[in-house]
Amino acid sequence: MVMEYKLKRKLYRKEQVHHDNHNKLDDRLDNLIYCNSVKEHFKYHPEIAIRMREKNPTLNMTTEWRNNISKAGKGKKRTLVQRMKYRISKLGIKNPNYKDGHTSKVTKSRIAEVNHKVVKVYELLETEDVYCMEVPGYNWFFANDVLVHNCNFCLINIVNRTSTNDVSSSDSNGMRFWSTNLILNEFDKLAKLGVQTIRISDEMFYLNKKYYEPLLKGLVERNYDLKLWSYARVDSVNEKYLELFNKAGMKWLALGIESANRKIRKEVIKGNYQDVDISDVVKEIRNHDINVIANYIVGLPEEDEKTMQETLDLALQLNTETINIYPCMALPGSPLYSQAIKESWELPKNYEGYSFLSYDTYPLRTKYLTAAEVLQFRDSAWQKYFTNPNYLNLVKTKFGEQAYNNVVEMSKIKLKRKLLEN
Repeated sequence: MVMEYKLKRKLYRKEQVHHDNHNKLDDRLDNLIYCNSVKEHFKYHPEIAIRMREKNPTLNMTTEWRNNISKAGKGKKRTLVQRMKYRISKLGIKNPNYKDGHTSKVTKSRIAEVNHKVVKVYELLETEDVYCMEVPGYNWFFANDVLVHNCNFCLINIVNRTSTNDVSSSDSNGMRFWSTNLILNEFDKLAKLGVQTIRISDEMFYLNKKYYEPLLKGLVERNYDLKLWSYARVDSVNEKYLELFNKAGMKWLALGIESANRKIRKEVIKGNYQDVDISDVVKEIRNHDINVIANYIVGLPEEDEKTMQETLDLALQLNTETINIYPCMALPGSPLYSQAIKESWELPKNYEGYSFLSYDTYPLRTKYLTAAEVLQFRDSAWQKYFTNPNYLNLVKTKFGEQAYNNVVEMSKIKLKRKLLEN
């Protein structure tokens, strides 16, 4: 089904999909290869060809035997439609088109009648690798190359809305892409102006190699000596492409880790989040001389003090080059905002309240914590991270004395919060 979304059409009977890593459960688009035929699919499975040669029963067939089989098959070749007509006619009363003692004529293949469209995928937390799917005709978006329902707190897809009546980003069911040449032309212009540090503001940049691979190769050919940073999800980082990212000038990858607690994380990302060892992913990125920005969220709807502390503990353990830690917000345009309105959750009184660092910041409360408790924990966690001796030592060793002094001075600034004054 994922390949059908990519092709924008149904697959025909002869067409097949190959899993590059031979894991049939891994349906990420960059792991799927379209095959025009069974023969083409076999090219990716040489072990099958070897097995067929070794165990092929026709190896011991006599010439007379082969000739008899050839004669038996002559004159019986049918088109796909003819084969379908024949099969359905033989079904008799089991045929859904069987009426009044005869089978109705069939003029088209049942392939054309297939009508499936998975647009929501929810993993059942109690059971591994089991998914509950809803199949209406709306509310999907691309995430990690699989079409699933939007995560609750996110609204990046709102820019792709196709109607002014859309109520949230989950109703914006399109995705637009700039061509590689267009983007490279923009890089050419910036390079001529002397710009070196560029952020690729695409939160799904490291998802589909069809888009990022040609762009990065184009940047390698240009050799502009750029300092780039972009976004990635921890379960979308493909180690074999990290060297290409490095050669293109990628100096920072911002990882959307969100929460250390697996249950909390999967609740808000609705199942489309494959379990990976986050420490291994961070290590792989650093091994390719790329720095890591770890993004965390505290105060997600099911959070309590314990799960938020787990997230802080993970941040301190990973000790990445820098972090962002946000209180959870029901941002206008996100599915979480629609849910908050529906369930009468308390929301900010003004737009300043949706700002993460403002005096009026007002995050969501959780099932177990008040908004004030969430904000207090967030500000305290930020201070603990940026004053942690292990982190300060990393900054001094990797970026020098000036960067170290900047962090020390920055951590002395305490944010004023209206919600915490009392």
